[in-house]
Amino acid sequence: MLSGAYNPPMRLLSLLVCAFLLGGCPSPDDDDSGTSEARFDSEITEALREALEDELPSMPAHGCTVALRHNDGSEWAAGVGLDGPEGEPLDAGAPFGVASITKTYTASMVMELVDDGLVALDESLEQHLPGVHPRGAEITVGMLLRHTAGIPGALGTTEAQADVPRAWTEDELFAFVADDPLVHGPGADYAYSNTHYMLLARIAEAATQTPWREFMEGRLLQPFGLDDTRIPALGEDWGDVTSSWIDDAPFPAAFRTHPQAIGAAGNIVSTALDVARWGKGRFATGLHSEAMKAAEREGTQIAPDIVYGLGAMVLDTDGGEEIGHNGALGGFATWVGHRTDAELTLALLCNAWGGGAQLNVGYPLGVAQETLWEAIDP
Repeated sequence: MLSGAYNPPMRLLSLLVCAFLLGGCPSPDDDDSGTSEARFDSEITEALREALEDELPSMPAHGCTVALRHNDGSEWAAGVGLDGPEGEPLDAGAPFGVASITKTYTASMVMELVDDGLVALDESLEQHLPGVHPRGAEITVGMLLRHTAGIPGALGTTEAQADVPRAWTEDELFAFVADDPLVHGPGADYAYSNTHYMLLARIAEAATQTPWREFMEGRLLQPFGLDDTRIPALGEDWGDVTSSWIDDAPFPAAFRTHPQAIGAAGNIVSTALDVARWGKGRFATGLHSEAMKAAEREGTQIAPDIVYGLGAMVLDTDGGEEIGHNGALGGFATWVGHRTDAELTLALLCNAWGGGAQLNVGYPLGVAQETLWEAIDP
């Protein structure tokens, strides 16, 4: 049960009763009622599986899990390939570190607090976390969400890189970059930084007087029935996750970031089906107000057809708008995207990076766009 001073608004009380007393209820404003028998057409799922199997030899991954979730409640998941170079077939329910897909949950947590009136996008970092950064008065919550605050990535500093697997605390990491110059002036440009999302989690803690892990579990994971999704506790290692690789070699322990160190920027562990359920819940239901949904899509053009908004990448595709996020951490490479017109969410979690001078870590986004969506809607 949630503790501390935070009192949820009335619109959440029924959800929290469902989550804590009844063991789960439909998502907020969900349209799944009466559709428990809905199923995907087997031609679609077989075409998708075959497309991924055909693509796998050209990918760095030894195996991937893939899942679909339709707005009507239909869902499907599969494992393709192996859990290692000579391993067993990868199970559809294999747990992965979802990496920066975590940012969609963290952003959603903050967006909920904006809707609750506890946080505002134009409020400063200094207002919520006094003294955490010397330029905190110039940096807003909206800048942190959109990666335009300019704070460097703490995990990339010399201090953090000297001991990558260490369970660095948030305060230690914030101190590493507090005196470093900003990458650019506040709001002046886009520069992706995990530090932004660690700070957002602390803002949520300050606003609710509740540990962010506890708040996220009670506000997002439990009401949406994400039973196969977990946030490692403080000091806890990754636990039960599928193995990950660089080419055919196990991902080196010496370069595996501790979940405490990446925190709310990338530490969630989940399955493809739970990620697809979350993507549908985050991007297709009434979780956030209409004002937040509109603000979510406003941001910086980071590629010809991609805008980075509030913890989400908004893609202009041949199939219409797709909104989601990618991730890469510790040998895992991930993508989740919701296509608004198709009313469909796709999650793809893969278990290896490509080696070489330039690590290949971003391929799930390309595979989803160029292969999987084409198989679903040729």
